[in-house]
Amino acid sequence: MKRTNKGLSNGQKASLHIVAVQIGLIKWGDDSLYRDFLKSTCGKDSSTKMTQTDFTKVKKEMIKCGGAFIHKSAQKSGMHTSKPKSRKRLLEKIEAILADMNLSWSYADGIADSMFGDPQNKNVPERFVRFLSYEDTQKVMIALIKHQRRKHVKTNGNKVT
Repeated sequence: MKRTNKGLSNGQKASLHIVAVQIGLIKWGDDSLYRDFLKSTCGKDSSTKMTQTDFTKVKKEMIKCGGAFIHKSAQKSGMHTSKPKSRKRLLEKIEAILADMNLSWSYADGIADSMFGDPQNKNVPERFVRFLSYEDTQKVMIALIKHQRRKHVKTNGNKVT
């Protein structure tokens, strides 16, 4: 049932919440990250206030972040799409690199901002590592590894292998 710029159906709201849990925006009742994501994507902090246009924007951003929306016919037939690549290991690696260099997550967010952020719009989700796609998260991790190696060479004077 398609609606034109009216509120979302219960199924659409549920699909947003399911994918938000998949990509780690909602954890055990704490949905503040999810609300921040909605606010930065469509300007609204709740799915009940969203229009169909907002739903489309949020859905596209969630897919970029690794979420998988499954069509009803695929659910019924059991033909689910392949699972998105897990960013968990990448984020753990980034966290380890930041801890090794005694840096905060805002440093990694700054790298993401300089690599993928839109200078015209300060409220886009691509400014934060937690909202990047798998491929973009991997690029931030590679940049941090290169920085770590350069820093290590300067402090120790010998090359890291």
